[in-house]
Amino acid sequence: MNFLNTILLGGASAALIPLVIHLLSRARPKTVQWGAMHLLALQPALSSRRVQWDSWLLLLLRILIPIVFAIALARPVLTRFRVPGYSGQDSIQFVIDNSLSMLCTNDSDTTVLEQAKKTASNIVTAQPSATLALHTTQTADNASSVANQQSFAESLNGIQAFGSQRSVLAAVESAIRTQDPSEAGMRQVVVISDFQAADWSPLAAAYDSLRSLLQERSSSLQLLLLRADPQDNTVNTRRNVSIHMPPRPQSAVFIHDIYHAQPIVRNHSTSATTVYVTFSVDGDAVESRTVDLAAGSAQQLDFACTFADPAWHHIVCSLMHNDALSADNQASEIVQVFEPLRVLISSAGTITQTNPAQNPEAQSLAEAQYLQLALAPYVGRDAFRNHFRVNAIVAKHLDIRSLQQQDALVLVAAPALSSAAASAIEAFVTDGGGLVVFSGPDLDATWYNDNWVNNNNLLPLRFGNVRRQDIDTSQLSESNRDLATAAAPTILMPSVSELRSPFQQEIASLERDLGAVHLKRWTDLVSSLASESSTGSPVRELLRLSSGETLAAMHRAGKGNVVQCGLGLSEEWSDWPLTPVFLPLVQSIVLSAVRWHSDAYNVICGETIRISRPVSVDQSLPLNLVFNQIGAGDKAHTLLLDSGQSSSIVPLTLPGGVYKVTQLDSSHASIPPLLAVSNDPAESELSRLNDSQVESVAEQLNATFVRSVDELLTWQLLQREGKEIWPACVVALLGLLFAEMLLAGRIDRGDSG
Repeated sequence: MNFLNTILLGGASAALIPLVIHLLSRARPKTVQWGAMHLLALQPALSSRRVQWDSWLLLLLRILIPIVFAIALARPVLTRFRVPGYSGQDSIQFVIDNSLSMLCTNDSDTTVLEQAKKTASNIVTAQPSATLALHTTQTADNASSVANQQSFAESLNGIQAFGSQRSVLAAVESAIRTQDPSEAGMRQVVVISDFQAADWSPLAAAYDSLRSLLQERSSSLQLLLLRADPQDNTVNTRRNVSIHMPPRPQSAVFIHDIYHAQPIVRNHSTSATTVYVTFSVDGDAVESRTVDLAAGSAQQLDFACTFADPAWHHIVCSLMHNDALSADNQASEIVQVFEPLRVLISSAGTITQTNPAQNPEAQSLAEAQYLQLALAPYVGRDAFRNHFRVNAIVAKHLDIRSLQQQDALVLVAAPALSSAAASAIEAFVTDGGGLVVFSGPDLDATWYNDNWVNNNNLLPLRFGNVRRQDIDTSQLSESNRDLATAAAPTILMPSVSELRSPFQQEIASLERDLGAVHLKRWTDLVSSLASESSTGSPVRELLRLSSGETLAAMHRAGKGNVVQCGLGLSEEWSDWPLTPVFLPLVQSIVLSAVRWHSDAYNVICGETIRISRPVSVDQSLPLNLVFNQIGAGDKAHTLLLDSGQSSSIVPLTLPGGVYKVTQLDSSHASIPPLLAVSNDPAESELSRLNDSQVESVAEQLNATFVRSVDELLTWQLLQREGKEIWPACVVALLGLLFAEMLLAGRIDRGDSG
């Protein structure tokens, strides 16, 4: 047994006071003879002895009362309950849940995050000598160690909430790994969270992993779960309405195109409500609507707009509603708008300059005419709707002047090129132009392989042999015709999103038609060892045959993109130009070759983004980016990356909103000038685990659930010192006082006998 306030044991000396009083008050006996003495002889001598015993017992009680009182004040603890190994400086790793749901307010308009900060501060104040570290669920891998309470308070106040997808359990794991198992003293990981069900949903594998990690790090490491808002674990969880933009494939948008923003408004409450939604483009309100939502329902809206300027535009959909979480009342989206792209088509022969749309015999058009019709299908008054401005040239006339002011060059079954034409095309692509090469009967595969694969890797793959599947099934029996048709390979699309086209949804819906294309001939595309070893850009597969061979692929060459396709555009090779999927797929293939910003500019908070810069830039310079939030007083967030890398993948932890990206120190980073950061929609589901569910989680994690700071401090004291028994001493003291009162009263009444 130990005492927490040993000095107060001196109070036990007060036990001498009743003894001294007793000794001083003792009177010497006197014999007094009086006449009625003989009447007392009838009283038994035993009564006298009982009075003496009661007096001695009363004295004992009065001696014990100050002794027990002093022991209670000294706070005795039973050390056999103490956890071994707690002899040294305490170490506490705080994990503060700063997910978006922590911005939920209670009835006093105080956020749960503010309460979590106050809770952590109270714990630190009660333990001034402990070493501290601070983790958050967004930056758990970069814990901030603090030297004193002042610096801890500064770090704590700087915590912001983010709508990230990062798991709370991942932050807890990082904090556990930070603890040094060789250190003495009490080592704890204190998790302060709102225990949102979406973050703490039962994940048996994650729980098992954390429990095993705790056991590996030493039995003296304790994991404590503390509710940030202990007053009410259901307050305001049913009063929230959110809005978010559903993810969509990243695609190009052209001027005069009708763009549809389709936000989803969701009512998370148990009662119907009405919200007011505003649709804004570049900060100007365009349309507003009143939306009625049933309890627990969602509604997808459709706002349409057009863009007259080729630039970066931002769209914001916001709702007005008095709910518990205002941070999810706005959703944003970035749109990159292009003017029509200038495309030059080149083939072996002369392209007819008459309008192909006026020719009713579409099947008689030359290969390049099919392509010209697909890229510019609108004529007359509707010509402004075309996404491409198409010009044509014979391959032998290609030179650097013909490529000026062009965005892309399409070679249709072109023969061998002159050295001047080849050099002009190589320079064009290196400077950022797009190149598309289609196969066909006039393609000189040997020349392309020697000059643009073996020599400089301009093409992503080698041209192989021409394959044939042109069996005349009309002369076969029905059973043999079915076998021949089944043996013919079909065209597959590994990933529609690779095309990054405005026609992605249309292509996806027509994918069955693509598989029904009757292939008669095609050129194999073969991987090149030289290309794999020397090119710095990965090859992306756009089209594939059901037999597994690549039919179309692309890669980056210099600043431009190169698309290589083994398909031909003539009826002799396939009926592809006559199918509904031909127009959107051809436009998508050509668009993929045009240099435009392919990096993500619509991201969810916590997702990783790739930030790269040209190899020609000095990589030793740091990468310094500033994100200014539009509409929030241009609040700035700085991102400084280490030097020595041409490409970095970093998690983006910024509050939801639209950001203007500024590069400092001539970083030359490849990053969009505008960025839209969205919150994870799961953070809008504010339902929380109740106490019994949190206790169940604690049991699975081999952790301890504490409901308040006082309970936590008491638990820590038990682990460090042992079990306090002063409450039992107080009970004993009350019992002694009561017994003393009863015994003194009986003696005064003289009823001992």
